[in-house]
Amino acid sequence: MRASNSFVRFSRPAAVLMLLLFMATVTYAQITPSDDAYINSAAPTTNYGAATTLNLSSAADTGLIRFDLTAVPTGYTGSSVSKATLKLYVNSVTTAGAFNVDLVNGTWTEKTIKYSNEPALGSTIAASVPLTTASKGTYVEIDITSAVVEWLNGTQANDGIALVANSPLVATFDSKENTAASHAPEIDIVYAPMAGIQTVTTSCTLTWNPPNNGNQFCSVSCPKGTVLLSGGGQVTGGSSEIVMNSTWPNGSNTWTVGWYPFYTVITQQQDPVTVYAICAPSQ
Repeated sequence: MRASNSFVRFSRPAAVLMLLLFMATVTYAQITPSDDAYINSAAPTTNYGAATTLNLSSAADTGLIRFDLTAVPTGYTGSSVSKATLKLYVNSVTTAGAFNVDLVNGTWTEKTIKYSNEPALGSTIAASVPLTTASKGTYVEIDITSAVVEWLNGTQANDGIALVANSPLVATFDSKENTAASHAPEIDIVYAPMAGIQTVTTSCTLTWNPPNNGNQFCSVSCPKGTVLLSGGGQVTGGSSEIVMNSTWPNGSNTWTVGWYPFYTVITQQQDPVTVYAICAPSQ
């Protein structure tokens, strides 16, 4: 007996439209921190890596953030970035003022960073970013394109950025540890238009023999000279009701999708599917 369900199979035009919409979104990325913390000159041996805020004050506190760039597609360089915007959520502003965003020139981790082992700071990316008491509860956005370009080109080590208060600023930003609010620092990247993006597809016929009710898979690979951006799949026919339950990059250049029957297999069933990979020229 079939289980009651509300399974919907997309038409081919709808699937193509969804694919085109998806391809449009791959020109953007949201990068999250791997590490964030603040240091306090009045408590030089104390680590604040687990704090839920990044404290800034001209008298004592400096914030540090390093971002995980693994979300940037393989092969992308600085020329692939049109704009990169740092977004910080303002938790509080006790005393209005301004701060600088500087490069960090030295390795550190949020679990061990203290004022006593603070790495050297590099050049200023953005100077005198203003904060007022009205900034509380809002995002401040800062253009840090130059830093992201240098990180991706390898001309500057990705040791992150420092938020350095100018007198008389006293303020806090939410850190990634503030999970209740989910206002972690982020970098929003807009990628430059990329010529030569192509979609590669393959078709498979998935076969289930009773009592097998497990997963069946279909994969497609990008051609030589290209890199995998993303992928997906769709059911293209058949009378059975099957569910996509996994879709992932399988290796460096292959996309795999898995399906399973929505109900118990009674007799052999076959379902045609199509899997696609979105591929970009290697840079």
